[in-house]
Amino acid sequence: MAEMNLKDVRGFWRDLAAPAYLEFWRTYQADEPLSRAHFSLIYRRLMSAALLINHQADKVATRDKASSGFDFISMVEKLDSDIGASLHACRLLVNDAKHNAKRPQSAAERLRRDGYDTKGDGGLLEINLTMPNEDVYDMCIVVGKAFNFWCDYFDGHTVINFNQPHVEPPSSK
Repeated sequence: MAEMNLKDVRGFWRDLAAPAYLEFWRTYQADEPLSRAHFSLIYRRLMSAALLINHQADKVATRDKASSGFDFISMVEKLDSDIGASLHACRLLVNDAKHNAKRPQSAAERLRRDGYDTKGDGGLLEINLTMPNEDVYDMCIVVGKAFNFWCDYFDGHTVINFNQPHVEPPSSK
């Protein structure tokens, strides 16, 4: 029997968050006809991945001298606005699932993109979330950006990363 170290930020990532995203990605990229059942499966996997990826910010917040996951994401956003916006979008999607939804969501079909999507004959779902500023985000893409941020965080290749002994919040000047 294997143990899961969910108190450790790397254990939480390794054992829960990263596998949830990879399960979503495989389901999302499957070359299957878009149906209600397939949409439901993709949406459930997206929500699971977003929930765990969002919670990763809570797990690392105190380590990186932030008072909360929200504050950690805001620190990232000050240094990299695109990644910060993606992390905030994951947070808002998850909060809408946990509480009364406040933001409109919609779904549509999109064509596969060379160099991003796996090859296939069929289209892919686009699950859109309208942000408070009225920007619309394809959450299937955004959760992938958040996943890549966390991969880079643990590899030491992002603006705030696990290899730094301490992170001081950027000044608000």
